[in-house]
Amino acid sequence: MTQSVKLPETALTSLPEAIAYGLPSWSPFQADDVYVSATVDEVQAGQAKVRLHYVLKTKADPLVARLGAIGLPADRLVIDSMPNQFVTLPTPKLARLRKARHIDGVLAITAISLALLLGSFRVTILSERLEEAETLLRSEVVQFRQMQALQAAYTSFAARRAAVSERRAREVGAYELLVALARHLPDGALVQTLEVGSSRGRVDLSGINPDAALTALRVIPILRNLKIEPARGSRSIAATFEFARNSP
Repeated sequence: MTQSVKLPETALTSLPEAIAYGLPSWSPFQADDVYVSATVDEVQAGQAKVRLHYVLKTKADPLVARLGAIGLPADRLVIDSMPNQFVTLPTPKLARLRKARHIDGVLAITAISLALLLGSFRVTILSERLEEAETLLRSEVVQFRQMQALQAAYTSFAARRAAVSERRAREVGAYELLVALARHLPDGALVQTLEVGSSRGRVDLSGINPDAALTALRVIPILRNLKIEPARGSRSIAATFEFARNSP
Protein backbone atom coordinates (compact mmCIF):
# COMPACT_ATOMS: atom_id res chain seq x y z
CA MET A 1 0.00 0.00 0.00
CA THR A 2 1.38 3.41 -1.01
CA GLN A 3 0.36 6.93 0.01
CA SER A 4 1.82 10.40 -0.56
CA VAL A 5 1.65 13.05 2.18
CA LYS A 6 3.03 16.55 2.67
CA LEU A 7 5.05 17.46 5.76
CA PRO A 8 6.84 20.56 6.95
CA GLU A 9 10.47 20.47 5.85
CA THR A 10 11.54 20.61 9.48
CA ALA A 11 9.86 17.22 10.07
CA LEU A 12 12.52 15.55 7.95
CA THR A 13 15.01 15.82 10.81
CA SER A 14 12.92 13.29 12.75
CA LEU A 15 10.89 11.67 10.00
CA PRO A 16 10.01 8.36 11.79
CA GLU A 17 8.56 10.26 14.75
CA ALA A 18 6.63 12.60 12.45
CA ILE A 19 5.19 9.66 10.52
CA ALA A 20 4.17 7.84 13.71
CA TYR A 21 2.46 11.02 14.95
CA GLY A 22 0.55 11.76 11.72
CA LEU A 23 -0.23 8.20 10.60
CA PRO A 24 -3.68 7.92 12.31
CA SER A 25 -4.84 11.10 10.53
CA TRP A 26 -3.54 10.04 7.10
CA SER A 27 -4.69 6.43 7.16
CA PRO A 28 -6.89 3.96 9.05
CA PHE A 29 -3.79 2.55 10.77
CA GLN A 30 -2.02 3.17 14.05
CA ALA A 31 1.76 3.17 14.24
CA ASP A 32 1.72 -0.29 15.82
CA ASP A 33 -0.40 -1.74 12.97
CA VAL A 34 2.03 -1.39 10.08
CA TYR A 35 5.64 -1.21 9.00
CA VAL A 36 6.26 2.07 7.15
CA SER A 37 9.00 2.97 4.70
CA ALA A 38 9.29 6.62 3.58
CA THR A 39 10.79 8.22 0.49
CA VAL A 40 11.18 12.00 0.12
CA ASP A 41 10.09 12.83 -3.44
CA GLU A 42 10.63 16.59 -3.34
CA VAL A 43 11.12 19.57 -1.04
CA GLN A 44 9.71 22.90 -2.11
CA ALA A 45 8.72 26.10 -0.32
CA GLY A 46 9.23 24.60 3.11
CA GLN A 47 7.07 21.57 2.30
CA ALA A 48 8.28 18.02 1.75
CA LYS A 49 6.35 15.52 -0.36
CA VAL A 50 6.88 12.10 1.20
CA ARG A 51 5.76 8.79 -0.30
CA LEU A 52 4.85 6.20 2.32
CA HIS A 53 4.84 2.44 1.79
CA TYR A 54 2.87 0.26 4.21
CA VAL A 55 2.77 -3.43 5.04
CA LEU A 56 0.54 -4.85 7.75
CA LYS A 57 2.39 -6.34 10.68
CA THR A 58 -0.23 -9.06 10.93
CA LYS A 59 0.95 -10.31 7.52
CA ALA A 60 4.67 -9.71 7.81
CA ASP A 61 5.36 -10.78 11.41
CA PRO A 62 4.34 -14.46 10.97
CA LEU A 63 6.69 -14.74 7.97
CA VAL A 64 9.57 -13.14 9.88
CA ALA A 65 8.97 -15.43 12.83
CA ARG A 66 8.87 -18.48 10.56
CA LEU A 67 12.19 -17.55 9.00
CA GLY A 68 13.76 -17.06 12.41
CA ALA A 69 12.49 -20.46 13.50
CA ILE A 70 14.31 -22.18 10.64
CA GLY A 71 17.55 -20.30 11.25
CA LEU A 72 17.14 -17.51 8.70
CA PRO A 73 16.64 -14.40 10.84
CA ALA A 74 15.80 -11.16 9.04
CA ASP A 75 16.57 -7.65 10.13
CA ARG A 76 15.09 -5.83 7.12
CA LEU A 77 11.73 -6.07 5.43
CA VAL A 78 11.51 -5.03 1.78
CA ILE A 79 8.24 -3.24 0.92
CA ASP A 80 6.59 -2.80 -2.49
CA SER A 81 9.25 -4.92 -4.31
CA MET A 82 11.67 -1.94 -4.33
CA PRO A 83 15.22 -2.58 -2.98
CA ASN A 84 15.38 0.87 -1.46
CA GLN A 85 12.01 0.54 0.22
CA PHE A 86 12.73 -1.44 3.37
CA VAL A 87 12.14 -1.32 7.09
CA THR A 88 14.73 -2.29 9.68
CA LEU A 89 13.17 -4.72 12.09
CA PRO A 90 13.86 -3.52 15.66
CA THR A 91 14.26 -6.96 17.20
CA PRO A 92 17.42 -7.41 19.27
CA LYS A 93 16.99 -11.16 19.32
CA LEU A 94 17.01 -11.34 15.53
CA ALA A 95 20.03 -9.04 15.41
CA ARG A 96 21.95 -11.33 17.80
CA LEU A 97 21.04 -14.38 15.75
CA ARG A 98 22.26 -12.61 12.63
CA LYS A 99 25.61 -11.83 14.23
CA ALA A 100 25.97 -15.37 15.62
CA ARG A 101 25.27 -17.06 12.29
CA HIS A 102 26.78 -14.37 10.01
CA ILE A 103 23.73 -14.23 7.81
CA ASP A 104 24.24 -11.91 4.90
CA GLY A 105 21.66 -9.15 4.54
CA VAL A 106 21.00 -9.98 0.92
CA LEU A 107 20.22 -13.59 1.86
CA ALA A 108 17.78 -12.39 4.52
CA ILE A 109 16.02 -10.10 2.02
CA THR A 110 15.86 -12.90 -0.53
CA ALA A 111 14.46 -15.28 2.07
CA ILE A 112 11.74 -12.80 3.04
CA SER A 113 10.87 -12.19 -0.61
CA LEU A 114 10.65 -15.94 -1.15
CA ALA A 115 8.42 -16.31 1.87
CA LEU A 116 6.17 -13.53 0.58
CA LEU A 117 6.01 -15.24 -2.81
CA LEU A 118 5.14 -18.55 -1.14
CA GLY A 119 2.46 -16.81 0.87
CA SER A 120 1.04 -15.27 -2.30
CA PHE A 121 1.09 -18.70 -3.98
CA ARG A 122 -0.83 -20.20 -1.07
CA VAL A 123 -3.37 -17.39 -1.26
CA THR A 124 -3.79 -18.12 -4.99
CA ILE A 125 -4.38 -21.82 -4.29
CA LEU A 126 -6.88 -20.95 -1.57
CA SER A 127 -8.67 -18.55 -3.92
CA GLU A 128 -8.93 -21.28 -6.59
CA ARG A 129 -10.32 -23.73 -4.04
CA LEU A 130 -12.85 -21.16 -2.89
CA GLU A 131 -13.92 -20.60 -6.51
CA GLU A 132 -14.34 -24.36 -6.98
CA ALA A 133 -16.38 -24.56 -3.78
CA GLU A 134 -18.51 -21.62 -4.92
CA THR A 135 -19.12 -23.27 -8.30
CA LEU A 136 -20.11 -26.52 -6.59
CA LEU A 137 -22.39 -24.66 -4.19
CA ARG A 138 -24.09 -22.83 -7.05
CA SER A 139 -24.64 -26.16 -8.82
CA GLU A 140 -26.18 -27.61 -5.66
CA VAL A 141 -28.44 -24.54 -5.30
CA VAL A 142 -29.60 -24.91 -8.92
CA GLN A 143 -30.37 -28.60 -8.38
CA PHE A 144 -32.21 -27.80 -5.15
CA ARG A 145 -34.30 -25.15 -6.91
CA GLN A 146 -35.06 -27.59 -9.72
CA MET A 147 -36.20 -30.13 -7.16
CA GLN A 148 -38.37 -27.47 -5.52
CA ALA A 149 -39.91 -26.59 -8.89
CA LEU A 150 -40.52 -30.29 -9.62
CA GLN A 151 -42.11 -30.79 -6.22
CA ALA A 152 -44.34 -27.74 -6.77
CA ALA A 153 -45.35 -29.04 -10.21
CA TYR A 154 -46.14 -32.49 -8.77
CA THR A 155 -48.18 -30.94 -5.96
CA SER A 156 -50.12 -28.84 -8.47
CA PHE A 157 -50.70 -31.89 -10.70
CA ALA A 158 -51.90 -33.96 -7.75
CA ALA A 159 -54.30 -31.19 -6.73
CA ARG A 160 -55.70 -30.91 -10.28
CA ARG A 161 -56.01 -34.67 -10.53
CA ALA A 162 -57.90 -34.80 -7.24
CA ALA A 163 -60.20 -32.00 -8.42
CA VAL A 164 -60.86 -33.82 -11.72
CA SER A 165 -61.57 -37.06 -9.88
CA GLU A 166 -63.95 -35.28 -7.54
CA ARG A 167 -65.70 -33.57 -10.46
CA ARG A 168 -66.02 -36.84 -12.38
CA ALA A 169 -67.54 -38.44 -9.31
CA ARG A 170 -70.33 -35.87 -9.58
CA GLU A 171 -70.70 -36.02 -13.36
CA VAL A 172 -73.36 -37.89 -15.30
CA GLY A 173 -72.05 -39.97 -18.19
CA ALA A 174 -73.87 -41.22 -21.27
CA TYR A 175 -73.43 -44.81 -20.14
CA GLU A 176 -75.05 -44.08 -16.77
CA LEU A 177 -77.97 -42.38 -18.53
CA LEU A 178 -78.46 -45.29 -20.93
CA VAL A 179 -78.55 -47.71 -18.02
CA ALA A 180 -81.18 -45.55 -16.28
CA LEU A 181 -83.27 -45.34 -19.47
CA ALA A 182 -83.13 -49.10 -19.99
CA ARG A 183 -84.19 -49.65 -16.41
CA HIS A 184 -87.18 -47.26 -16.37
CA LEU A 185 -88.57 -47.22 -19.90
CA PRO A 186 -91.34 -49.74 -20.55
CA ASP A 187 -90.93 -52.67 -22.87
CA GLY A 188 -91.21 -51.72 -26.52
CA ALA A 189 -89.75 -48.24 -26.04
CA LEU A 190 -86.62 -47.64 -28.10
CA VAL A 191 -83.96 -44.93 -27.81
CA GLN A 192 -83.49 -43.48 -31.31
CA THR A 193 -81.10 -40.63 -30.46
CA LEU A 194 -79.36 -39.54 -27.25
CA GLU A 195 -77.64 -36.19 -27.00
CA VAL A 196 -75.71 -35.37 -23.82
CA GLY A 197 -74.30 -31.90 -23.06
CA SER A 198 -72.59 -30.38 -20.06
CA SER A 199 -75.79 -29.70 -18.14
CA ARG A 200 -78.65 -30.82 -20.33
CA GLY A 201 -79.58 -33.35 -22.97
CA ARG A 202 -82.17 -34.68 -25.38
CA VAL A 203 -83.51 -38.13 -26.12
CA ASP A 204 -85.64 -39.27 -29.06
CA LEU A 205 -87.88 -42.25 -28.26
CA SER A 206 -90.09 -44.47 -30.35
CA GLY A 207 -92.66 -47.04 -29.40
CA ILE A 208 -94.03 -44.95 -26.53
CA ASN A 209 -96.56 -42.13 -26.20
CA PRO A 210 -95.59 -38.74 -24.69
CA ASP A 211 -97.40 -39.22 -21.37
CA ALA A 212 -95.83 -42.63 -20.76
CA ALA A 213 -92.43 -41.20 -21.74
CA LEU A 214 -92.71 -38.36 -19.23
CA THR A 215 -93.88 -40.74 -16.53
CA ALA A 216 -90.89 -43.04 -17.13
CA LEU A 217 -88.33 -40.24 -17.35
CA ARG A 218 -89.55 -38.47 -14.19
CA VAL A 219 -88.61 -41.42 -12.00
CA ILE A 220 -84.98 -41.21 -13.15
CA PRO A 221 -83.29 -39.32 -10.27
CA ILE A 222 -80.53 -37.72 -12.35
CA LEU A 223 -83.02 -35.90 -14.63
CA ARG A 224 -85.08 -32.78 -14.03
CA ASN A 225 -87.07 -30.13 -15.94
CA LEU A 226 -88.38 -32.67 -18.44
CA LYS A 227 -90.18 -31.33 -21.53
CA ILE A 228 -91.73 -32.96 -24.55
CA GLU A 229 -90.72 -31.30 -27.84
CA PRO A 230 -91.70 -31.84 -31.46
CA ALA A 231 -90.25 -35.10 -32.68
CA ARG A 232 -87.84 -35.30 -35.58
CA GLY A 233 -89.70 -38.30 -37.00
CA SER A 234 -93.37 -39.07 -37.34
CA ARG A 235 -93.12 -42.19 -35.21
CA SER A 236 -91.01 -40.81 -32.38
CA ILE A 237 -91.21 -38.30 -29.58
CA ALA A 238 -88.45 -36.04 -28.19
CA ALA A 239 -87.82 -35.14 -24.57
CA THR A 240 -85.37 -32.54 -23.29
CA PHE A 241 -84.02 -32.53 -19.77
CA GLU A 242 -81.47 -31.09 -17.43
CA PHE A 243 -79.13 -33.05 -15.21
CA ALA A 244 -79.53 -33.00 -11.48
CA ARG A 245 -75.70 -33.40 -11.47
CA ASN A 246 -73.12 -32.07 -13.93
CA SER A 247 -72.51 -33.99 -17.13
CA PRO A 248 -69.00 -34.38 -18.61
